[in-house]
Formats: sequence, C-alpha cells, structure tokens
Amino acid sequence: MSDPAPARPDRVLVVTVGGSHAPIVKAVRRHQPAFVWFVCSQDNPAAGPRGVGSHTQITADGNVCHSALGGPPDLPNIPTQTDLPSDRFAVLEVPADDAPEAVARITTLLERLRHDDGVPDVRIDYTGGTKTMSAALFHAAVLVGGIELYLVTGPRQDLVRVRDGHESSQHIDGHALASSWRVREAERAWARFAYGEAERLIDGLDRKSPASQRLLTLSRGLAAWDAFDHARAFDLLEPYARDLGGPLVGALGQMRDPSAATSDKGARRIQALRIHDLYLASARRAAVGRHDTEVLLLYRTLEWIAQWTLRFDHAIDTGDAPADEHLADLVGLGHDGKRKLGLHNAWTAIGRLDGPLAEVGRATDKTRLEFTQRRNHSIFAHGFTPIGATEAGRARAWFEAEVLPAFQRVAFNGRAPFPQLPTAAPR
Repeated sequence: MSDPAPARPDRVLVVTVGGSHAPIVKAVRRHQPAFVWFVCSQDNPAAGPRGVGSHTQITADGNVCHSALGGPPDLPNIPTQTDLPSDRFAVLEVPADDAPEAVARITTLLERLRHDDGVPDVRIDYTGGTKTMSAALFHAAVLVGGIELYLVTGPRQDLVRVRDGHESSQHIDGHALASSWRVREAERAWARFAYGEAERLIDGLDRKSPASQRLLTLSRGLAAWDAFDHARAFDLLEPYARDLGGPLVGALGQMRDPSAATSDKGARRIQALRIHDLYLASARRAAVGRHDTEVLLLYRTLEWIAQWTLRFDHAIDTGDAPADEHLADLVGLGHDGKRKLGLHNAWTAIGRLDGPLAEVGRATDKTRLEFTQRRNHSIFAHGFTPIGATEAGRARAWFEAEVLPAFQRVAFNGRAPFPQLPTAAPR
C-alpha cells in the first residue's frame, strides 16, 4: 500500500485497475473524487514479462495505456489522463487471483476510510482488474457497508470489452445487497440462539425495510428474554404474539412482573414459569457448547425447584428456615444470624416432609450429590477446568430423568407450559 490519502477527503473512489484504461478514466471523471485509491494487481515474477502488475498503468512513465486493443501503448498513465496530481491518489496492490488475500487487504482499506478516517462518501467501481479483484472489491464493500457501488458498462460488439467511448457508469444498489446479506446472517444467528448477534447485524444497516425492522425488533426482544429481562422482552415482542405463538408470549407476559401476583396461587404459577424458563436457558447454552454455563443453570434450576416447593407447599423459606425439630440437623446458621437450608439439605427436608415432591427428595439423596459435585468442579464454581460435553450431558440426563418430570407434573399437570425460544424467524 503506497502513501495514505490526505486527512478527511469528502469523497474517495476506490477502483480496480486491469488491462483497459478506458472504464477507469470514465469512473474518475464521472465521480470527481477528492482522492482515488487504485486497486492494482501486484507483480507475479513467476510469469515472466507477462506477470507485470496493472500498477504500471498508474505509476509508470511515458505511454503505458493502449487506445486500441492489441495495439502499441500510445497514451500516458491514468492519473495523467484524468489530471490527478500525485497527492490525490494512491495504489493498493493485491494478488490478481488470490481472493481471500485480496478481500482482506481491500476490507482493511475500506474500514479505515469509513471508520478511522470518517470519509462521508466512499464509492467503489469494480469494472477493471481480474474477476478475482472485482469480486474482492465488491465483496469487501458489501461486507463493510455504507459504500456506494458502481460499474462502468455499455453496449458490446463482442465478449471481450465495451467499446471505448460507449461506456456509462451504472449505480448498484449496495444497500439492498448489504441488507440481503445481513438478514441472511441474522437468520443464521437465530439458529444458534444468538439473538444479540442478529440484532447487531440488522441494526448496522443504513436503511431498513419493514421486514428487516421487524426482524430487528424480534431479535432485540429475544435477546432481552435470553438475558432474563422479561419486562423489556414483553414490551418488544407483545406486538408479534401471533407470529411467535400464543403460549410463548403469554407466558412471557406472566413472567414480566412477579410482584404483580395477587394471590399465592398466582405467585406459585409465575415462579414455576420462571423456573421452566431457566431450564430452557440451560438447554440453549448446551446447544452452543457453553457447558459450564449450562450446568450452572441446571444447578440453579434444581435449587429453585426446592425453594419453590418448600415455600408454596410447606411455607418454609430456605433463607430463613423455622426452628423446627424435624429440620434442626439440616439447618446452618448464616452470617446474618438466620437459619439456612442449602441445596442438598433443602431436598433432604423435602423428602422428610409430606409434599408433592417428597419422593424426588428421597430418591435422589445420593445421586444429587454427584450432580452438585459436577457443578462444584466447574471453573465457574470451585474447580479449575471447564466442564466438557460428556460430563454436562450426564448432568442433564440425570436432571431430566429424576427431577424435571415430577416438577412438570406438579407445576403444569405434566406438560411444558411453553416451548423453547425459536431458532427460525417467523415469516
């Protein structure tokens, strides 16, 4: 890359240069840029004399351009033909047929112009150069976004080139292309529950269609839900209840404000829905390989179920347990002077009491210790190594076999109250 452009030109043209000078000259004259970046092919020594790059059309002295195809060079370089002084252009050399490297170099340039230099009007013309160079400039411009795309074209007598003097500059709707690409990537992000990523992709569009605006709002709402911000999620998703499915948004409406419950029955229902939501969140983490988080969420789900049944079925607060002789050996004194029931002892207490989940408390007396040990070994808890897929799978299999069915039977008559968050955007 040669010397950089002067600070903050108001319009920069980035144009690929190949064997024909005419479309490049046409593009420079048409756009009247304050600065031009010529993207040229670099030399290929292995090809001998035929491996000289197109940069000679920009920087070589004397006559280097051809007015007639196959004829001798009889015109000066392109900057001379377009009256560009040396401080108004620079050359970026790229390999003629190495698409990944060409895209990387051009993307770096365009991002610098758009974001670092803050050029308000960046345009590209991808007419010249090899097919690889043109495709690389086009792809990089769509990737960076906010760049106007142009192509010099015209009538042809053959498949080789447009006749000199018959060229015209054609604008390409880069915003529509960027929108199409970003929407597709956002939809792919939904497939792995990456709603925040989808939101950022769509929000980065300079122009948003009604469909992309809808996808943005849905992504934003589901990202809030995935972060347990139920109130914000409901505000965003409630208008799309029919698209997402009634049970999903209906449950969200109940969870958005736990303090709004007017009875113990209502509070019990809301808390059970939130426990189910936590369980589904653990499954989403499992789907993307975040197994430490998955196990921590399962652990909290197991703990919350114990807190839920002790509160609503036995009027016991695990953070302030009563002085009950049946529980005396299970209770520990906290720093605040209150009697506490930890996860394992809370389930032991449930097993001793005559309640709807007593059998789970008794049946899992030993196996839940193994479950809690898996959680304790997590790098997110007390361990030093991450939990792998196999170990997390064992923890999930135990929870789904030993605890979940009984909870769903007691809380929801045996059926899940709402499904997993969607992996495909509604049409």
